[in-house]
Amino acid sequence: MHILEEVFPQCKGALRLFKLLFSSQWISLYEIRKETGINIKRKYLDRLVEMGLLEYDELFNKYRIRKNSFNEALEEFYIKIGY
Repeated sequence: MHILEEVFPQCKGALRLFKLLFSSQWISLYEIRKETGINIKRKYLDRLVEMGLLEYDELFNKYRIRKNSFNEALEEFYIKIGY
């Protein structure tokens, strides 16, 4: 477990979700749950879509990171701390 997950244990799901999405193109909810080992809720992903952080493809039922300044800064932070 990375120190970031130890410092923010209640955020482990969100931390792992974004880490996975930064390294993926389109990914399904099933794949997200399988890769993170956490039961991420569709409602949470839909909220991230509403906030403009993720994109959702209704045809294939998959998600991906939306390119924006918040996500770019978060990805840069992950890289800086080696997460």
